[in-house]
Amino acid sequence: MTQRGHMRRWGWRLLLGMFGVLAACGNPGGDGCGGIEDLVSCVDVTSVQPNVNGTITSNVDAFQAEGCDTDPGTVDPEPFTDHAVEMTFSNSTFPTASESQAVAIRSLTISYSVSSCPVAATCPPLADISQGVTLVIDAEGTASETFPLVLLQTKAEYRRLGGSEGPPASYNAHYTFTAQTENFADTFTVEADVAFTIGNFDVCQ
Repeated sequence: MTQRGHMRRWGWRLLLGMFGVLAACGNPGGDGCGGIEDLVSCVDVTSVQPNVNGTITSNVDAFQAEGCDTDPGTVDPEPFTDHAVEMTFSNSTFPTASESQAVAIRSLTISYSVSSCPVAATCPPLADISQGVTLVIDAEGTASETFPLVLLQTKAEYRRLGGSEGPPASYNAHYTFTAQTENFADTFTVEADVAFTIGNFDVCQ
């Protein structure tokens, strides 16, 4: 990596600490309820935690550096993988029902929107992502699962559409989960939002 490129990425590393404060909090969504008669469950996303390579952060690096040092004779590319988010769900009884039942999460759709685009930056729209899910939340229980936040294919899309390296752009990922009660009597949705910034961040170790 050139000295100029290394300094540029170090600039975004300084910002990483600033934006990363939001990562541990995230933005849990509203609950969804389903069931029949006096057997009704309400599922809520109680926490979201964006992370990559074991590091909690909502800063998504969309540009991989060829080397993590200034030595042109070494091959040490920057770690580059999907950015994930861990979510925790709770399953409780609807206030007027007598009990809840187990609920299975069957699928999810992620829709992206631009929250804030810096002046002179390019912040392209990003395509939705859909996938199946296999997660069961017991009655009156909780369960955690890791889902995609920004896949490698979405990072590639951001670059292909001219997304800026910096200053970082702010996006929101809106999650819509399709849930089904244990006795298959009812299907409903659960939603959550995760805020993130995307650009050229230094994640060299």
